[in-house]
Amino acid sequence: MDEEEFFIYHSAPVETIPKILREGLTPGAETYRREMEADLETTANRKNISLPVTRQECVFCYPSLRQAMEMATFDTGPPGSREPLFPRSGLLVVDTRTIRDELYVADFDFFSDVIDMRFMNEPDHAVRSDSYESALTNYADSVTSLHVFDLPAEIDDTFRIPEVLIEADISPASIRETILRKEICGTRWFSSYPALPAGE
Repeated sequence: MDEEEFFIYHSAPVETIPKILREGLTPGAETYRREMEADLETTANRKNISLPVTRQECVFCYPSLRQAMEMATFDTGPPGSREPLFPRSGLLVVDTRTIRDELYVADFDFFSDVIDMRFMNEPDHAVRSDSYESALTNYADSVTSLHVFDLPAEIDDTFRIPEVLIEADISPASIRETILRKEICGTRWFSSYPALPAGE
């Protein structure tokens, strides 16, 4: 991709957004993935797969607003309710121009396989990989520089569940605006860029 504006979207609970807008985005503190991410490094090294990022040191984003909305989890409403309720979450719109050289994209669907293989007694039909090791291998093989793609739509065509990996902190200056998921539910506005105008 060239130096045109390209926005990516980071999901965050509403209550954490003020702090992020002051201090920027840093890698999450989750620990449940650490062992799997260490196994990812080990598997990639053993199979001579070049892994350009250390996953546990990355900030994760969605490459398009459509993907960010599709991956939102829904809370269920009261008994008998047919309307799903969006959780209290927002999307931080990140301008990638200052971090373009550090952007990679991978297929989270394969890391989902890793998680399922690690924690499920018997993985369900959604798992695409044959084993824990093959899931790690598939994910490692999927990590690709964002420069390979000319258009955001090409990312969606290449990966089942694309995730953007940034092994760097994202400064507050790179965060253009915040969008609450519930505000755009049903608006049918699903384009990768430009970002939604503030207030809409």
